[in-house]
Amino acid sequence: MTAEPPRVELVASVDGGTSIQAGRDVHATIVQETALAPRGPAVHLLPRDLRTLVDREEVIASLVTGAASGLTAIGTISGTAGIGKTAVAIRVAHALVPHYPDGQFFVDLRGHRPGATPAEPAEVLATLLIDLGIHPRHIPDGLDARRDLWRDRVSHQRILVVLDDARDQGQVDPLLPSGSRCFTLVTSRRRFVAMDDAVPTPLDMLPTEDGAQLFRNLSGRRTWQAADLAAVTQLVECCEGLPLALVLLAGRLAHHPSWSIADYAAEFTGAEDRLGELTSGTRAVGAAFEMSYRAVPAGRQQFFRRLALHPGTDIDAHAAAALHDCSVATARRELEALYEDHFVDEKSPGRFRTHDLLREYARTLLARDPVLESAEAVRRLIAHYADIAERAEQFLGATTRPTRRAGVGTAPTDRSGPRDFAAALRWLRAERANLLACVEYAWRIEHFEHLFRLTSSLAGLLRLDGPWEQAARLHSRVAEYARTGGDQLAYGNALNDLAVVRDLTGAHAEARDLLTEALETYRRIEHRTGEGNALNNIGHVLHELGEFDHARSLLRAALAIFEESGDRLGRATAGYNLGLVAIITGDYRTAAAELTAARELYAAIDQPLCLAETVNELGTLSRLSGDYPAAVAYHEQALDLCRTIGNPLGEAQALHAIGILHQITGDYPAAIEVHRSAVAAFRQLGNRRGEADAVHHLGIGHRLAADYPAAVAQQDVASVLARDTGNPALQANCRVEQGRVHRLTGDFAAATELLADGARLHAQAGDLVGEAYALGELGLVLRRRGDYRQALDLQTRSLTIGREVGHRICATSALVELAHLHCTAGDAEAATAHVDSALADYRAAGDRFGEANALVALGRIRDLDDDRDAAGRLFSEARDIYRSVGTRAGEIYAVNFLAGLAARGDDLDTAAELFTGTLADAAGLHDTYEEAHALAGLAEVARRRGAIDEALAHLSAAVALYDRLGAAEHDDATRRLVAWRAADAQD
Repeated sequence: MTAEPPRVELVASVDGGTSIQAGRDVHATIVQETALAPRGPAVHLLPRDLRTLVDREEVIASLVTGAASGLTAIGTISGTAGIGKTAVAIRVAHALVPHYPDGQFFVDLRGHRPGATPAEPAEVLATLLIDLGIHPRHIPDGLDARRDLWRDRVSHQRILVVLDDARDQGQVDPLLPSGSRCFTLVTSRRRFVAMDDAVPTPLDMLPTEDGAQLFRNLSGRRTWQAADLAAVTQLVECCEGLPLALVLLAGRLAHHPSWSIADYAAEFTGAEDRLGELTSGTRAVGAAFEMSYRAVPAGRQQFFRRLALHPGTDIDAHAAAALHDCSVATARRELEALYEDHFVDEKSPGRFRTHDLLREYARTLLARDPVLESAEAVRRLIAHYADIAERAEQFLGATTRPTRRAGVGTAPTDRSGPRDFAAALRWLRAERANLLACVEYAWRIEHFEHLFRLTSSLAGLLRLDGPWEQAARLHSRVAEYARTGGDQLAYGNALNDLAVVRDLTGAHAEARDLLTEALETYRRIEHRTGEGNALNNIGHVLHELGEFDHARSLLRAALAIFEESGDRLGRATAGYNLGLVAIITGDYRTAAAELTAARELYAAIDQPLCLAETVNELGTLSRLSGDYPAAVAYHEQALDLCRTIGNPLGEAQALHAIGILHQITGDYPAAIEVHRSAVAAFRQLGNRRGEADAVHHLGIGHRLAADYPAAVAQQDVASVLARDTGNPALQANCRVEQGRVHRLTGDFAAATELLADGARLHAQAGDLVGEAYALGELGLVLRRRGDYRQALDLQTRSLTIGREVGHRICATSALVELAHLHCTAGDAEAATAHVDSALADYRAAGDRFGEANALVALGRIRDLDDDRDAAGRLFSEARDIYRSVGTRAGEIYAVNFLAGLAARGDDLDTAAELFTGTLADAAGLHDTYEEAHALAGLAEVARRRGAIDEALAHLSAAVALYDRLGAAEHDDATRRLVAWRAADAQD
């Protein structure tokens, strides 16, 4: 009697043993033979689809589409242990069942299953052939023969094969079907980079929101409070979205319904042994990692362990080489190998990061390594970072950093080092988190030399990118340690770095005191580079504090030191600072020479940070000199440089400068918008000095747009900021601007007091240009109040200052006011000489607003000469310019003159129409002075029409406004009112 063929009992587990395919082990050879009846082929062998899968829709759709269309023959799903590769593969396979009707096979290759031996390809092929219905006795011996039979039997079929948990490509290759209508899906912890025609699909960690959804789905909880949701988010972030970890945590919670989720999260996140917490039955995150770890060579294991010594978050090949004491090429190969095995992720090209739980697992392994070897590895790593950071800082600093060898920087290591500014900035930004982590590590173990070097080398980056408060804390800490440790050079450097940050945040007085102590420190150790830097920085701070003579003296002393040592960077920065002082004191020729020389030096030594600042200041100088096209070009060049570098402070400064140009050229909405952006940028940076100036000019923009309440509010804010930052020149500017607003809104008395105070503050600060502008504005108010003699004296002084310092627009503004004064006095010849000169200057500078002001003055002169046609044309041209630049107040001003001409020419209808319009517009703008003029004009039109009651009403209202203003027109209007009333009484 012939024996029945044996029956094979097979069992397959899915991703760690949680999904069971009952009765089958697709990897085992025949484990039990019993006399059973023959059976047909078993070709529909997919495990149960897991319904808890979240956030893989895009990946699944891509795999399904490729396989269903026949475009993909092999797909690979790779990822670290516990990331959900098997669950995704099963979901894809179930979706593809209709497309592969001839069979669906699922094979667990046990490449990394704890306690199991990886499946041998020959044994797997035996099982697959049996599943196809081939009698075990007919299965050939040998891997190649079984492979060939397998491929022959499925070559014309549409079958799907899932090869789960592959150890390596050698385990997979013999199992691949050769039919063109077959699809194979492979999952592994390794990336199969050499597998031809395979479409790779690496899985990443779950995003926080999706990880939280997975946890909630498995936790057994039905209701969720806000505190519970926050605790779940904390758990997901602690596990970095690793699905296996979340499944284990949620599963434990599901069996303890009385547990508080918040307490559960706190207990896990605070646990010393998180991996120990992530264990349930046969499943454990640590065990999953262990299997992957055992599969790599011993040398790579050590390399992986040492990565966990890194205090930072990611690593490149150069740092890894220092840590492992090997060549960069070797480190790169090891990182690539670990990447292929999903021990590390490549978050950006050449930069690798270890998942937190894998990192924690590696740290548990470090106990096997000698403590001294580990400590030496970290020392090498931090020394590597310190060496290259010092090299990079040389490219970012505005001055040469003082070192143990005066004026000479520390040489970089042979491993790597940036060769220019762009490379230095890229490296520092890429390594910022690592450098800060190394600083904290050095501080914790009290390795002060590394602490000093690293913090000092971060100064330029922190100055550029901030946050400045963090920089201040770091430099303060180093200063204290250096002082108590007696390291004078480190102490001086830390004080200098701290002062630069304090200056940026507006604490100028504190910065001055810190720099004074730094200067004394450098002089004690006779370090000339440090002395020059301290003098240079003190000079800059004194410029901010308004002490211009003292600042100029110290900057020249610094310049002498830099020229003596041949320090081109120091020479450029001292010249730049001298240029700033020259601008604010009105010495434009010196400013142009110093800034131009600094620009050329910065360009020659590849310092784009300082170059952008210098170009921006050349734009400011061009604006102040009246060359607006050049100013625009400079500011736009500076803005482009800053955006290219990624310099938020420089970008804010360039925006601020462009906003001022918009104000001058009459585009007030653009000016307001740009200054709002600048204010926000300065505020985000913590630069209170820049914020104060930008708020001040935002207020000016609102004033020019006739939004006087907003203008006053912004000046109040700017004034407080200016006072808090110790900036007297800006305080004076705020007073002057508040005076302008009060003048426009009809409070001449308050305007006079504010403007006089502003002029006094400017004079005390030595700001000649600011003083000249304040005197000119005060003279305008006094002219309108009828104090012509004092107004003439003030405008003459303003003109003299403007010409002495070469401030063209300041001088031109005074010329227009002098023309008005001479016109009021009836001296048309003197008035004409002044206004012709002013008009030419305004037109040459492209200052449309100033041109309109000059045209009004010229129109008054033509009216004085009884050339009303010419006067009308000039007033109309001025009106059109005011309208084109969006200055409603100026438009009202010009139209009132046109209406007066019409009234005197007996065109009463036109006059009435124009005065009525300006009355409404002036009232809407709260422009009391022009409102009074319109009322007085309407009164004259009504009187000449015989509407005496209307005339008396209008003139009475005008007198009341003139009285409130304290305007010169009050007395004449009152006399006319008395006369009209007397005449009306006689009638």
